[in-house]
Amino acid sequence: MTYVVLVVPTEESDIGPQQQKVKAHEHLGEVLSILKGVLNRYPPLHSTDILASAGTLINKVKNHNYDDTGQAPDEFYESIDQLALAFSSR
Repeated sequence: MTYVVLVVPTEESDIGPQQQKVKAHEHLGEVLSILKGVLNRYPPLHSTDILASAGTLINKVKNHNYDDTGQAPDEFYESIDQLALAFSSR
């Protein structure tokens, strides 16, 4: 079984906004690499729901305002939940 962990920026973090952005993009790359491996290994899992959910997560990470430390990471959690839901519905 494969587990995916994505670290989202939080206000408690001691690193600056640019470092948060770099870390978030690194973790997104790891998630996408795992997702690619899973989809390559299990072709029946391919679905537009999974790809759309992954696209939403990508957009959330790319378009997040890392300078706004007061912004809650709820948008990330929702995107991750949608991706998990897309997998569970397969």
